[in-house]
Formats: sequence, structure tokens, C-alpha cells
Amino acid sequence: EMPRMAVTTRRHSGTTLPKRLTTLRVNHHGQDTIVFYSNSPYSNFYRSPMTFRGRKVLYAEQAFMIAKAIHSKHWSIIPRMVTCIDPAAVKRMGRNVLKNGTTPWTAEDVASWNAASRAWMKEVLREKFTQNLHLKDRLLREFDGGPGAFAEVTPDDSLWATGCSLDDFLRLPSSSLPGENRLGALLTELRNEWYFVEDE
Repeated sequence: EMPRMAVTTRRHSGTTLPKRLTTLRVNHHGQDTIVFYSNSPYSNFYRSPMTFRGRKVLYAEQAFMIAKAIHSKHWSIIPRMVTCIDPAAVKRMGRNVLKNGTTPWTAEDVASWNAASRAWMKEVLREKFTQNLHLKDRLLREFDGGPGAFAEVTPDDSLWATGCSLDDFLRLPSSSLPGENRLGALLTELRNEWYFVEDE
């Protein structure tokens, strides 16, 4: 049995992120919310060894970029992604994925990946947490074991994160955020699935 991970998320009512804090618990317009950053266990850049589609990787970001290559049938780039141990570098590598390994993506290819990427990410996250049970344990014990939501807060990503600073996140309701926060939404979705099933 994996050791239980202490939940170190702190409550915070201000707008300045305390130094070295990886997650922050806030009341976001009435919703109990965990805000997290790239050094958090909930980030795809957090070291969490797993096997994804038969390939051993160290980070969820690696698995997600491999998924992108599989989706595009760019098989030759996958071995380089597997051996790349820098999640930021493998993310950059993902921008060079080609259709069938030879042709730059068209607008149609981009739309195809955008439509499929949510399901791929959910598969990656499921593998991450089920193969790292201490992380799954922490995920389930957030919010004192009750309901809540997750949000990756950064102005640098308007698709998978909130697309805004912490100040703006606290000020704006979810419906007005510039980003889609897809990663946070998927974490919330998976937690709810596991929480309610395992609580029966």
C-alpha cells in the first residue's frame, strides 16, 4: 500500500502567492477551489512516473505529447519524446508534430487535435493518478474530503489554464475567465468520478 500523502494546500484570501507554495485553496465566487501552478503535483510538469500506451515516461506532459504524435501518426518523433526528461522541452517538441510525420498541420488538423485532445488528456491524467496512488490520495482528500474545483492559474495558457493572473482569477467569475481551464476541469471531473464511486 502506498503511503498517504499529507495535504499541504493552504487557504488564502489575498492576491499574492506565498513563496514556494504550489497549491492554494481559495473561495472563487462561492466555489471552493484549488489553484495550482507548474510546480504542483496537479501540474503535467510534476514528476510522476507512469506507463502510457506501453511507454515509460516521467511526466504527464510527456504522455500528452506522445498522444499528440499518435493522433497525428508521427511515429518517428515518439522515441525522442520518451527519452526527453525535460517536460518543457518535450512540450516544445510537440509543436513540431507533423501529419503522418511529413506534412505540417492544416487548420483542419489543428481542429481535429483540439477536438480529440480533451479525451487524450483525461486518459493521461487517469494513468498518472492511478499509477501514483499517493497523488490520487491527495486529490481525493482535498477540500477536506468534500466537493470542490481545480484551476491552473497562469496568463500564459488560455486553453488548458485560466489565461490570467491570480489577481484576475480571484476578481472574475468562471464565466468571464479568458481561458478555458481544461486541465482544472478534467481534474475536477476525475476527482468527482473517483470520489463518488469510492464513497459508495
